[in-house]
This record gives sequence, structure tokens and C-alpha cells, in this order.
Amino acid sequence: MPKNATKRIDNENNATEVLDYSFFDMPQLQPPPDNSIQIPSSRAVGWLLNNNLFEELDSETLRSEASAAFTEGPEQVKFIDLSFNKLEALPDFSVFPNLISLALQGNQIKSVGVLINAVKNCTKLKRLSVAYNPVEEHRNYKVGCLAYVPSLNHFDGSPVFANDHHAAKDWLRRRQNIKAQREDVQ
Repeated sequence: MPKNATKRIDNENNATEVLDYSFFDMPQLQPPPDNSIQIPSSRAVGWLLNNNLFEELDSETLRSEASAAFTEGPEQVKFIDLSFNKLEALPDFSVFPNLISLALQGNQIKSVGVLINAVKNCTKLKRLSVAYNPVEEHRNYKVGCLAYVPSLNHFDGSPVFANDHHAAKDWLRRRQNIKAQREDVQ
């Protein structure tokens, strides 16, 4: 079986095929240097890009590579694992309109704003993991993500509860009020 056709168990305990680009030490996103990789894939819904050397990715490169790797292009991708790379800047992941799970743990993400901008338009995103990134040092990184991505039901491996979403809405409302007050003063 080619490396990209590995069976994987997803969170609903269904066998899922993924394109496995992990552990290739790639500094840039490209088809893996492995002759057994068969792309485009018509059945894969996941993209394992973990444990490479990516320092940056842009939305257009992701869209282009997904179009080449998946028969239905970015629309086919439901989960992406970009964990344990060297990412500090992030692309806009909304190029994957059906994305439900995104793993970004173990990178170099420092900015809450960069994180939020990357996922705020992912309307179907249910699971997000950003643990083991410098952004964890910001006390509002979780509440900020929940405020801008209300579809999340798991964050950093833990369930998100209704009171978490209420706190996020309150946080966002207070933040918007402060911003409006500052604009009134100017």
C-alpha cells in the first residue's frame, strides 16, 4: 500500500485515508520525494504534514498543492496535521471550506492575532490544537480563538463547554466596547 493511502482512525472511530507527507524533513510544501506516493487521491480526507521543516506556508501554496494532491482539491480536506514544524506565521486555513480538525501543536506560533486570523473564517472547524507553542503564554489565546471560531468543540485536546463559549462572547464584547470607546476619544 502506498504511504499516502494509510488507514487512520479519526475521532469518530471511522477508518479514514490520509495523504501522509509527514517526516520528510521538507522545508517547503511539495509532493514528497517518494515514488510510491500516488496522487491525486480520491478517497483521502486528511493531510498529514507534521514533523517537517516548514517555517512558513501561504494560502495560495496550500490551495495549489491540495488541488494537485486531492481529486476534489481543498474541498476534500477535513483535517490537517501541521504539528511539530517551525511555523511562526500561518496561512488562512479557510481555503479548506470543510476543515473540521487542525493540529498546529509544537510550532513557533507567538501571536494570538496570527492564530485567530488563520482560523477565524473556518466555519466548520471543530477541533483546534495549538499546545506547545509560545502563544500559550498569552492568557487570552484560548478565549480569543473561541470568540472568533464559535464552532470549536475541542481546544488543545480538551472539550469546550457552553460556559467557555459564553466567556468568549463576553470577552469579545468587552474588547469591542473598549475599541469603540478609544475610537470615540479620537
